[in-house]
Amino acid sequence: MGEQRSHPRIVVGADGKAPSVAALRWAVPQAQATGAIIDIVTGWQVPATILVTRTYTEGDYMEDARRALERTVDEALVNVPAVHIEKYLVPERPALALTRTAEDADLLVVGGHGRDFPGMRLGSVASYCVRNAPCPVVVVRGTFTEAQTQPSMTGSPAAVH
Repeated sequence: MGEQRSHPRIVVGADGKAPSVAALRWAVPQAQATGAIIDIVTGWQVPATILVTRTYTEGDYMEDARRALERTVDEALVNVPAVHIEKYLVPERPALALTRTAEDADLLVVGGHGRDFPGMRLGSVASYCVRNAPCPVVVVRGTFTEAQTQPSMTGSPAAVH
């Protein structure tokens, strides 16, 4: 990180669920308009409360994360003109994986789950990213279609001047 880049970078969180598919769909026209590369990131970890057993290993958790990443890409990029993407599986908590990967990014885009607690408008990962990302953050809620042009929330403390 910190190296000289020739293209802007957009980091997108991917967990295989509809909000991350919407986030990637939102990021595609932004990347096309700016010539940005999209780094699609899935953070994963073995849950601390579950002992790795012979029936479910660390490799199984990583494979689950890989499938979630591929599912997000496959669903979001159907019938999409070519866009430069890179895919990353990062072995740490998703929120940390995203903010660390975004250290030299121009934009971080995440889906907003908001189901963790009643009344919570953002999920825990999106909330962490908005508070801690080193670049502007876009949170895409619901399902993004090409007809929609406005995310439900933008910004991060790092983006405020």
